[in-house]
Amino acid sequence: MGEYVYTLICAAICTAVLLALSPEGDGGKTGKYVAFVGALVIAVTMLAPIPGILSEAETDSFDELIPKPQSAVSESGRYYANGAATVLCEMYGIKRQAITARVTESDSGETEKITLIIKDEVTFSTKEAGKLLSQIFEKEIEVMAEGG
Repeated sequence: MGEYVYTLICAAICTAVLLALSPEGDGGKTGKYVAFVGALVIAVTMLAPIPGILSEAETDSFDELIPKPQSAVSESGRYYANGAATVLCEMYGIKRQAITARVTESDSGETEKITLIIKDEVTFSTKEAGKLLSQIFEKEIEVMAEGG
């Protein structure tokens, strides 16, 4: 964030210096062009972080959490699995990419059980984490660790 603000300040200062050094002949037209180009540079600098934010949001999609064989999982199942994985990541500092989920649904499409599988090594009780998530989401949630 500090680097972003620093870049914006530098762009503004450079624009101001170029504007102050521009000739005032031709009715100040050169100054207007310099101001316009400077404003464009500042606007592009301000908007530069947006693609990174959007791509980061895409990596947290439901489809990456639930493996392909379970692609027929209902939207509510995906929602609960994503929510439980997000809470697990925030509470225990787990990377989102280290979690996959299995969703068990009834014939009517209602979510019966969510199993969150952590690929990394864990330093907390997965059983306790599952109980806590089950209480929060009012669904049966099991947390397992493949990494030990």
